Amino acid sequence: MTPRHLVYVALLSATSSLACTTSPPPRQDLTKAFVGSRACRDCHQATYDRWQTTLMANVVHDPKQQPKAIVADFATPNPLVTFKPEDVDFTYGSKWKQRYWKKQGDDYFVLPAQWDVRHKVWRPYHVQPGTDWWVDYYPAEQEARPTGPLCDGCHSVNYDIKTHAVTEWNVGCERCHGAGGAHVARPTKSNIINPARLDDVRSNDVCIQCHSQGRPRANPIQGKYYDWAVATSLVTG
Repeated sequence: MTPRHLVYVALLSATSSLACTTSPPPRQDLTKAFVGSRACRDCHQATYDRWQTTLMANVVHDPKQQPKAIVADFATPNPLVTFKPEDVDFTYGSKWKQRYWKKQGDDYFVLPAQWDVRHKVWRPYHVQPGTDWWVDYYPAEQEARPTGPLCDGCHSVNYDIKTHAVTEWNVGCERCHGAGGAHVARPTKSNIINPARLDDVRSNDVCIQCHSQGRPRANPIQGKYYDWAVATSLVTG
């Protein structure tokens, strides 16, 4: 590498560092808050761009904003399909299967047919007794099984069990790295979770909180059974 190249790299590094440290800090009430994946982009552009192409970043889509998100065949009549594309408020999945969510009130419910992406056929969707622990605690009807307590905590960031609001849908940066407000305000290694710097048990727990089978210890919560690990602060707060 020539001296000129070294100077250029040094200047680029200094400029990148400056861009990450001279931005106005967020309000004081945001320094411990969830801020969304876009807040990570300025300092982690390459990682952000790579994350955007992953399945984890693209599990849930709003077809009203992204009409091409629906990959199923709705044109050919099928007795399993009792709903239309305009009934779909969210799509879930795109590689192996695609399920369809409809919003009722402030919650979502999975519609009774799913699209087998690989084989390009419709298949019924209904979690049967004996196949998952929570089935015994919910009625058999699809419209009585909300995605909030059964799905949304792992497929969103900062799902609020009281308001059902999220910081963002899909597995964003903060789903694994924790709330990023303090880190955005003052980027240091000590105020963000990096699984690579945790011990084996804690680093695995970052993934296991969603990629595991079994029921959370705190159940029921406010009268509902949750199939994902609800933070203690959400239970007691």
